[in-house]
Amino acid sequence: MCLAQGCGRQRLKDPANPGPHNVLSWEYKPDPNNPNDPLWTDVSSYFNSPDLRVTYSMNHVPLHGVVRYPSGNGPFPLVLLVHGNHDPLASSEQGYVYLLDLLASHGFIAASVDENFLNGGSWGEMDARAVVLLRHLQRWRTWNAAANHPFFHKVDLNRIGLAGHSRGGEAITVAWLFNTMLHDPNDPAHDFNFGLQSLFAIAPVDGQIVSDINPHTGQSYTGVPVVLQNADYFVMHGTHDGDVWDFEGYRAFDRAQPVNVSGTATKSLLWVYGAIHNQWNTIWGTADPCLVQPANVIISAADQQSIGKAFMSGFYQMTLQHKNQYVALLAGEVRFASMPSGITLMNQYQGKDRVLIDDYEETSNLAIGSLAGVTNANLNNLLNPYQWYALSDAGNPYWLWEQSHGLIAGWTNSTTEYVIAVPGSLAPQLHPNSFLSLRVGQIYEPQPSKNTPGMSQDFGIVLELGSVVTPELRASNFAALPYPQQTSSCGGTKSVLQTVRFPLRDFVAHHPQWHLHDLTKIRLQFNQRVSGLVAIDDIQIAK
Repeated sequence: MCLAQGCGRQRLKDPANPGPHNVLSWEYKPDPNNPNDPLWTDVSSYFNSPDLRVTYSMNHVPLHGVVRYPSGNGPFPLVLLVHGNHDPLASSEQGYVYLLDLLASHGFIAASVDENFLNGGSWGEMDARAVVLLRHLQRWRTWNAAANHPFFHKVDLNRIGLAGHSRGGEAITVAWLFNTMLHDPNDPAHDFNFGLQSLFAIAPVDGQIVSDINPHTGQSYTGVPVVLQNADYFVMHGTHDGDVWDFEGYRAFDRAQPVNVSGTATKSLLWVYGAIHNQWNTIWGTADPCLVQPANVIISAADQQSIGKAFMSGFYQMTLQHKNQYVALLAGEVRFASMPSGITLMNQYQGKDRVLIDDYEETSNLAIGSLAGVTNANLNNLLNPYQWYALSDAGNPYWLWEQSHGLIAGWTNSTTEYVIAVPGSLAPQLHPNSFLSLRVGQIYEPQPSKNTPGMSQDFGIVLELGSVVTPELRASNFAALPYPQQTSSCGGTKSVLQTVRFPLRDFVAHHPQWHLHDLTKIRLQFNQRVSGLVAIDDIQIAK
């Protein structure tokens, strides 16, 4: 970890600082006196039971957006942001203008979408939320093609990002699904097929779409909960979220870019100690429906939003503007001045180019790896527990809250090792610019035994290159493994993993006669703490 401006490897610009473009404002909404204005749309076949405070009929709801855009000719990438459920009389779309301004300064057309007519005491409207987003994109496509429109040829429709908060966070993944599932070029209301490249979910819900009914079939939707593929994905959530308190986006993250599909896109996750639900939106206030304890570690709205700005801007610059150096931010390897010090951030990152060695999904037999020819061993049986486990317990014994499988590993002996023997077929993937990457994290223990509350965990890795044993690299040199933030009420503590990426070049530094393609074994050595209890998943070679 280093401050970006001081890193020797790359001097990154702080993505939370304003970019080089002048920012211009626009707003679109239908003419209330013109029922045929194309900015009116009909979602009544998807949802027709609005909150009693909503004045619109669902067959006549507005396409209303608040826009910030850069000066210049473009074409620019387009990002739509959408809020979640709140008071339908509030203008929730106004709560993300701070993000719109930043994105526009960096060369994005950014619009915050009004879906307040779907808010309030409503349920079963997730499909409508997604369809409204796609209807907004239809308008942008029309404007981009209209010679008399100010946005004529200014929108790059092959570089579209979606961002959503709370229910909006699931709506963007459902919109990604509907973009092809419901696409019908012969139906003007469902002519979609947009270039959705990047999705950013802020404290999202997950699975509400499962209860909705597809009006085209009369049956439940297929392909839900959504398994995102072919689009970059980011999830951001806080330890003190008192609304979506069960960290539902973790499940969506785990499903995204599935292990049995060749890598086509990235996925990232940010876990912010002390962040709550409502403070991502500037008009939702500074309190959640449920107050998560201890409340004295809740961070300020300004600090929370500064963190959100850095990661949203960096994510879209990487995925829509191809500034690939911002992977260092998403992986947690740099920290910028705009990101308040003293706030613990945990990061997970998986690139699109990866070879999975152990993902623990194919079999419960821990001796067998995911890559053909890989075998695993608990050296001298010192790991205890040494357990294949569904990382989905929302409480005892391990507090993991995921939708994945992995290894639970505990130790009380400093000679404990987990040894992975790899086949020669892995050699072509072992480039000096690649990483040995894994997700690992401390497990919360209500009665501390192997982990020490308040203390970071650590371990080392050595490689066997034929007869050569490399020097050990410590995880703490690349990422911190903090003790879980203990919380009570509103769901309780979460044991969250952290991606640690070991640069392969560092194992062979200063030894030109050592060759990575001679790799035979990867040895995880639990020798940095007298004891520990961790969860491990997704051991891979990553580029």
